Amino acid sequence: MHYTMNAGHPSKIGRNQKCPCGSERKYKHCHGSSVKAPEVMPQPHPYLSQYLEAAEYQRKKQQGLGKPIISSIKGAVRTVRVNNKMYQSTGRKTFHDFLFDYTLLILGREWFAAELRKEPPEAHLLALLHPKLTALVSGGQNSDSPVVDVAMNGAASAFFSFTYDLYIADHHGVLIEKMLKRLRHPTEFHGAQHELHVLACFLRAGFSIELENEEDGRISHCEFTATHPVTKQKFSVEAKARLLDREKKSITRHLHNALQKAASSKRIIWLAINSKATGLDQGRAVLNQALSELRRKEADSKGTDAEPAYVIVSNKPHYLLPDATDAVSSAVADGFKIDDFKFDQKFFSVRQARLCKEKHIEIYDLLGSMLRHKDIPITFDGSNPYLAFEPGPARLIVGQKYAQTDQDGKEIVATLLEATAVPPTNKVMCMYGTESGEQFLATDTLTDAELKAYNEHPETFFGVLDRNGKGNMTNPLDFYEWSRPIYNATPRERLLELLRGFGGLAGLENLPQNELANIFCERTADSIFAMEQQRHAS
Repeated sequence: MHYTMNAGHPSKIGRNQKCPCGSERKYKHCHGSSVKAPEVMPQPHPYLSQYLEAAEYQRKKQQGLGKPIISSIKGAVRTVRVNNKMYQSTGRKTFHDFLFDYTLLILGREWFAAELRKEPPEAHLLALLHPKLTALVSGGQNSDSPVVDVAMNGAASAFFSFTYDLYIADHHGVLIEKMLKRLRHPTEFHGAQHELHVLACFLRAGFSIELENEEDGRISHCEFTATHPVTKQKFSVEAKARLLDREKKSITRHLHNALQKAASSKRIIWLAINSKATGLDQGRAVLNQALSELRRKEADSKGTDAEPAYVIVSNKPHYLLPDATDAVSSAVADGFKIDDFKFDQKFFSVRQARLCKEKHIEIYDLLGSMLRHKDIPITFDGSNPYLAFEPGPARLIVGQKYAQTDQDGKEIVATLLEATAVPPTNKVMCMYGTESGEQFLATDTLTDAELKAYNEHPETFFGVLDRNGKGNMTNPLDFYEWSRPIYNATPRERLLELLRGFGGLAGLENLPQNELANIFCERTADSIFAMEQQRHAS
C-alpha cells in the first residue's frame, strides 16, 4: 500500500509535461477550425451522458456505494462537508491531506498533544504510532519534486485506515459521542476501532445502518443492524476483536460471546484476530488457523441451540508491525452452521456457484466491496489520481475532435470513436471518424503517467465506460457475470440456435429468454474454463 505526499502531506504522483498546445496530440480547439461560432445556444455534447456515467462509475469504484465525498475549492481554500459540518483548509490538494487534519479535529488536538507527552504503556496507541508516521512524512520532504510517492509503513497504514473509517461513520451520521469516548480511551481503543471499521465497511458497501439502543439494559445487543440496499435483508452485526498481545489465544471464546447477544435478524459476526503477518502466505496462514478453530467450535455445537451465523474473520496487523511495509490485511468469510456457505466450498458448475451466490448475495456484495474499496481515495471528486494534479498533454477522450494527418499529408479534424490500449506497451489503437462519414485507424502513445492512469481505471480511461473489457477473470463465475449482460436482449430464437452447439435443446424449448441467456452463458463459461484446464494439464 502506498500513500503520497504534497509538501509534507499525502498527495499524488504528478506530471511534468508540456501543455496541450505543445504536444503532438492536437485538440481541434487548440489549433483552429473552419467551423463558425454557433449563433444559437450550444447543444449538449452528444457524449455528455456517457461522460457522466463513466465519471460516476469511477467515483464509486474509489469511494464505495455510500455517500459521496462532498467538497469544493475556491482559490487555495478547500471546503469539505462531512454530514452537516463544514471543514476548511488551505493547501490541501488530496483527500489524504484532509484526513491528516480531520482526525485531530474530531478527537481533539489538545487531547492528542496530552497523549504525546505520556510514556508507554499509559500513552494512547495512536500517540505511539505518531513518531513512525511523522518520520515517514518527513522523509518525503527531501525530494526536489513538490509531489512524491511513498510506500506506507504499518504506522501510516493503521493511522489512515482508522481515520478514513472515522470519516465514513461521521459522514453517514452514525458516529456517536459514546464511540468517540471509547476511541480516546487507551485501553478501549482497539476494540472500538474494530467496531468502527466494521461499521465503515458496511457503509462503503451501500448498507444502511441502524445503531442499537445500548441504553436499554434489559437485554444484550449486537452493535448495529445493517440493511442491504437492494434485497432489504436485515442483519444483526456483532464485532469482536482479540487483544493485540493475545495472538496465541483462541478466538472461539469471542465467537461464543457474540452468539449470546440478542439478534432480531440474521447474524453476522466479525472477528478481528490481530496476528502478525507479512506477505500473502502468512496472511493466509493466520486466517486458516483461525478458521480451523471455528470449524471445531461448529462441530462441538451440532445438536445445540446455537444459532447459525455468517462469520467474517479479518486481520489488520499494521498496529503490531509499525515499521513494516509488507504487512498484509486479509479477510475471509465462513458459515457457522450454514452448510452451503463455506470459504473452501467447491462448485462443479457455474450454475451451482451462481445459485449459491444469489442465495447469499448480501454477503457476497459486502465481501466484494471490501476488496474493491479497500484503498483510501486520493482525489475528492473521483478523478484519476495519476492525472489530477498537474497538467499534461491533451488526453484521448472518445467523442472529442483531434487534428490528424491524412494519407496525403493534409491536416484534417476527426472525432475519436474508439480507443483500445495495448498493455503492457504504451500503444493505443484509435478509430476516428470524419465529418464526411469516413472512418480510419491510427495509433497513438500514452505517457508514463497516462499508462499508470490507464492501469488504475482501464474501464473509464478514455472518458466513456468500456463494458467490453473482461478485467481480471479468475474463475468461470467471473466470466459468466461479465458475459451475461451482453445477452440481455438476444432474441430467444438466436439463443436456442446458439445452445444447439452445446449438445441439443432437450427441456429448453419452452424456457423464457432470460433463463435461456443464463444457461447459454453458464455453459459457455464452463466450456471455456474446461478447455483452459486441459491446456494447462497437457
